[in-house]
Amino acid sequence: MNILALNIEILNSVATWLSALGTITISGIALWLAVKDRRVQLKVVLTGGVIPTYNPSVLDQYVYILNCINSGARTVTITNYHWKYQSFPFSKRKHYVTFPYLDKRVSTFCTKFPAELKDGQQALIFHPSDFFEKLDNPDDLLFSKNYLVAMHKIFTFGIYIDTSIGKAVKGKVSWKFRRNLWSTYKKYITNHL
Repeated sequence: MNILALNIEILNSVATWLSALGTITISGIALWLAVKDRRVQLKVVLTGGVIPTYNPSVLDQYVYILNCINSGARTVTITNYHWKYQSFPFSKRKHYVTFPYLDKRVSTFCTKFPAELKDGQQALIFHPSDFFEKLDNPDDLLFSKNYLVAMHKIFTFGIYIDTSIGKAVKGKVSWKFRRNLWSTYKKYITNHL
């Protein structure tokens, strides 16, 4: 009889612990779902593509495309974007703001800022393929006159989307894109020596 009472006590104890663990787990999941909907879930990618210039049925102009997609329930307002790179050799980070949507070649394709994105909506910012070369001072951004400095900037820069809540979202820049940009830089520097 004592063994039966002991087994019942053990079962009651285990049941109480399982009930407590279940309550904590369910509360944690509910809290995570509530917080998840409040987070900014903006996916940002810098890539290359082709757009039409004069004939809308012919894709003939290579461009850099900054693609921003809201993949969360929270509405996000994009106010601007900026480039961030570390000065060579390893001093403080520099921020550089550009306005490619003022370029008439791509302005009709660019999303105007501020842009409010609901779930599933996207904003596109286009840069002409000669964007970096045509800057007033290409040395200020990525195309430095010094080969090593340019290499450091191109392979380490980041691009950030500024939002109305004050949070900057870092964009993804693929290794392939960086290599293509490096090739463009080498052609540029060869022509300007």
